[in-house]
Amino acid sequence: MPTVSVLLPVHNAMPYLPEAVGSILGQDMADLELIALDDASTDGGRAYLDALGDPRVRVFHLPKRGLTRNLNVGLREARGVYVARMDADDVSMPSRLGAQRRHLDENPGVVAVGCQALEIDGEGRPTGPWHFPTGDLEIKLDLFRDVTPMVHPGVMFRSQTVLDLGGYDESFATAQDRDLWWRLADRGRFANLADELLLYRRHTGSVTGRKAEEQRRLTREMTWRSLAGFGLIDGEEQYRAFREVDDILAIGFLRRLEPGPVGVYVEVLDRMLAFLVDRCGADLGAARRHRRDRWRKLMRWGLTCRGASDLPRWGPLLRRLAPGEHRPDRLLGWGLEVAWRRLLRAGRPGPADPATGS
Repeated sequence: MPTVSVLLPVHNAMPYLPEAVGSILGQDMADLELIALDDASTDGGRAYLDALGDPRVRVFHLPKRGLTRNLNVGLREARGVYVARMDADDVSMPSRLGAQRRHLDENPGVVAVGCQALEIDGEGRPTGPWHFPTGDLEIKLDLFRDVTPMVHPGVMFRSQTVLDLGGYDESFATAQDRDLWWRLADRGRFANLADELLLYRRHTGSVTGRKAEEQRRLTREMTWRSLAGFGLIDGEEQYRAFREVDDILAIGFLRRLEPGPVGVYVEVLDRMLAFLVDRCGADLGAARRHRRDRWRKLMRWGLTCRGASDLPRWGPLLRRLAPGEHRPDRLLGWGLEVAWRRLLRAGRPGPADPATGS
């Protein structure tokens, strides 16, 4: 019996299909099966799959009914302990499946493991890397944001765990992966390997290209529904304030922030971290480190003071929200020093230098 079953949905994927199939059959591990789920292809893909003649390949010719339903067919047919996803226009590196299987073998608490990816165009030319967080907490935090925490065709998960959840939710024509990650979140840990093990092809005929707007809409709806449903935000205005600060921190764009949105951001972040620790088994130490890192970035980018008159507005917020392991007065003092140095560089008068007292 194979250890890994690879689900490969196919719909008019020529001319990319042979490279995708070859990349799976050329893996450096032998005990795998490739389950090709043909969704009524009309471009020669059906004939190509039937002519493969490889005992590791099982082909299912299905009536046209969409990706999600076909994935559940493959999930029920899979014989492997682990199930890996693959798209018919992508390419897996030879070590991908072996590395992910070893990670799941060695980490029984991990329910799904992804990898880093390199995006390529229709001609196979690199267009840029996709970076994904490697830790469980950071991956689950990304479920609260409009970003991709794991690249679906680069993921391997425990078959029985997903079957116990009922498989993919067939009410989702797209974004079915994000829904599955949410339902898996309290069943165990997530991980992304640090290695680039997938070439993710983006072209006009890909699902991502054809349904990009629908995916974005569903992702936004799921993010909002999750935050509101779990009681982590108190309304749309609070959500907008959180997103404003979170987006600035994510892209590293230096911009003046106001105490109000920053206060909302830290309070919502604390609720999110508590939820992930209490309900989804996230590591408490990792949560504390993440909060400390966010706080330092806020101190670095938020205190873009134009003069001493700005500082009293930040003092109450700092004293109320400063992490318990730091003294608020020291944090405020460090913020004053940052503000002073910026004022000196700008050539404007400011408060006395806290380092010299003059």
